[in-house]
Amino acid sequence: MEVSNISQRYGDRVIFDNFSYVFPENKVTVILGHSGVGKSTLLKIISGTIKYDGEVINIKGKGSIVYAEQRLLPNLTVINNLHYIMKGIERDKLIRTKLIENTLEELDILKYKDTYPQQLSTGMAQRVALARAFLFPSKVMLMDEPFRGLDIGMRVKLIDKYTQMWQKNHKTVIWVTHDVNEAILLAHRLIIIGGAPAKIIYEENINIPHHLRYSDENINYIHSKIINFFHSNIF
Repeated sequence: MEVSNISQRYGDRVIFDNFSYVFPENKVTVILGHSGVGKSTLLKIISGTIKYDGEVINIKGKGSIVYAEQRLLPNLTVINNLHYIMKGIERDKLIRTKLIENTLEELDILKYKDTYPQQLSTGMAQRVALARAFLFPSKVMLMDEPFRGLDIGMRVKLIDKYTQMWQKNHKTVIWVTHDVNEAILLAHRLIIIGGAPAKIIYEENINIPHHLRYSDENINYIHSKIINFFHSNIF
């Protein structure tokens, strides 16, 4: 998937000016950068939810999106929230229910299927949002700080669950975060954008298998490279 010569501004403020980038297919690309640099704006451009100049290439159909806010329908139970987005995809209710329940079971929340969103913890609600994104038959998944506000224990659990589920379908993922450790645990490719207008200022492929990334040696090696880069650059 590619963005080509993207330009976008808010009033007099130029966010992107002829920005281009090719995102690796069937990989997780994680984007870091300071607040307001344009990370979430880039996801909105890719999803087609804001106007821009330029072109988004090789994105077929709609992508699935997960936000920091779960955006579940409060008047529907967990399972009915998922039925709601699946009705136009699978008409057979029995098949649809099986797909939904299998996904909820993978995320360890099947027992909450008849619960309303307001009765869920933040971490549980975010698992429902992940279920919704994986159930939607898109090839591209956009993640806008989906684990923001979660404690480190819950964040690591969800990263682990997400990685397990991703390995079954290998969607093309573009993940925005402020958390360096989260980026290291998730990314096949890690990029940092900075400047005004925004551009790529750092890029690295991370080829360490996911199950080995939890070792202090591997995390500290990549973490130190990124932190040193941040310390030595003014954005």
